[in-house]
Amino acid sequence: MQYGENIRLALQGLVDHKFRSFLTMLGIIFGVASVITMLSIGEGAKREAIAKYQDLGVNNIIIRE
Repeated sequence: MQYGENIRLALQGLVDHKFRSFLTMLGIIFGVASVITMLSIGEGAKREAIAKYQDLGVNNIIIRE
């Protein structure tokens, strides 16, 4: 089997099964978007925590009862 024939068969499969192909692409898009969203939320929370700790300063001491 040649590469060209493999590509043709793959494209034919996409055309023959449009709805299944659409659902697969939709799942991949949602999956990638959710991973990017979770990484962004985590990075934002990390930066906010670092900023809050830096606002305390290194010369401050907090005493609690």
